[in-house]
Amino acid sequence: MGRNGEQGSTPGRADLLVFIGSHDRTLDDKGRLVLPTNYRRDFDVAGGGVLAPWDRCIALWSRTEFPNVMAEVKAKVRHEDADDDIVRLFQSRAADVQLDAQGRFVLPEGHRHHAGIGREIKVLGQGERIEIWDLGRFEQLEGGKSPDDLSEEIRRLRIF
Repeated sequence: MGRNGEQGSTPGRADLLVFIGSHDRTLDDKGRLVLPTNYRRDFDVAGGGVLAPWDRCIALWSRTEFPNVMAEVKAKVRHEDADDDIVRLFQSRAADVQLDAQGRFVLPEGHRHHAGIGREIKVLGQGERIEIWDLGRFEQLEGGKSPDDLSEEIRRLRIF
């Protein structure tokens, strides 16, 4: 845990982005989100990030990681797992992110609409990306899974 009690990205790594933990946030009146302090350094180093609609939330990648995401999407097209329109739509709906001095950026209205985001936000570290969820929507997802359910699923997958 960091000095402010937040859990976040893994400190001390050279080039491996590993975002972990969760953070409760509130959008300000201008639709800006304050990125958790311990996630910011990766975006500062990368010169910003890329935001895109993702599943039932919004995903945020560092500018250096996003080309890897696009390469994976394009590979799916080459292998005929997806058609060209998915590349067009996904990339056209992406937005550039620049953090201000306070670590804030605007969540575009279209992205908020896609994810059903109101004022209360849950920010999750998900390995190479950050997910931004409407708090109520995330609580519905989370509420359906008890700690025992999670433990059982991890055992079933034989992760450990």
